[in-house]
Amino acid sequence: MAVDLDTNTTVGACIMDNWTDNSVQCHFMITSPLVLKHGFLDCAYSFIFNDRKCKFIYGMVPSNNDKALKLNKHMGFTEKMRMPDAYTDGVDFVIMELKKDDCKYLTHELSEVA
Repeated sequence: MAVDLDTNTTVGACIMDNWTDNSVQCHFMITSPLVLKHGFLDCAYSFIFNDRKCKFIYGMVPSNNDKALKLNKHMGFTEKMRMPDAYTDGVDFVIMELKKDDCKYLTHELSEVA
């Protein structure tokens, strides 16, 4: 959770579920670009890849959520598959995957920690 201390509002959150030995599913909520600038994702990804030793992060994004798809691709996620009409009629679920080597928000310092 990331909170703006001036306004006491939540500006970022990461919920991790469906843990397996090698992967986790993540749900991100980001309302301010400052979250990206101040290390929120670095910490989340370091926990997942370094502390928990996961090989993959997965996310499910509705195909009509262009903003989330663009942000995920910016973070290094790639599209693995689409589940046609799984969200609603005419809207697919896009299954996205992130590997440690492709993660753009895992800083060099944090990727060395193990």
